[in-house]
Amino acid sequence: DGTVEVRSRTGQDAIQVLAAAPHAQLFPRSVAVVTHGGHGTVTKALAAGRRATVMPLGRDQGDNAARVVSAGAGLRLSVKASPERIAENLQRLVTDPHIAAAAERLGSRMRAEALSGALLDEVNALAHAHTTLLWGMKDPLMPAAYLARWWEALPHARVIEAHDSSHFT
Repeated sequence: DGTVEVRSRTGQDAIQVLAAAPHAQLFPRSVAVVTHGGHGTVTKALAAGRRATVMPLGRDQGDNAARVVSAGAGLRLSVKASPERIAENLQRLVTDPHIAAAAERLGSRMRAEALSGALLDEVNALAHAHTTLLWGMKDPLMPAAYLARWWEALPHARVIEAHDSSHFT
């Protein structure tokens, strides 16, 4: 039903393994989050003001881990880390007051920005900007119907037709 039952436990009994659970219910009740570093989990953890250990597997996850560490809101750990190293990392994550404070500051800022409507203003400004679209006529990744949708969304856009890669450098 999408709800998570929370019980007060200690030691190994405090660990619950769930097949799936809503972040919105888990993170407010968590001290910290351990994640592979996917954008959704990292964003939701930080927006909840929770510190994170990121164990990236690939794609953009390494970049997300770097941003968490740069913000001081968490730590990065290799997926090949030993159980002892994982335990040390988690101990530091949940006891370091600087990490906790940085995560809460970042979360407060993220929540305030989300409520401010600033993103909508930025998207609206972008839609009215003089935008240049590079259009390769033989580009199979951008069919004419797709370009038409962009043209409608960005009426001030200037289209450059490019038939060879020299226009893209």
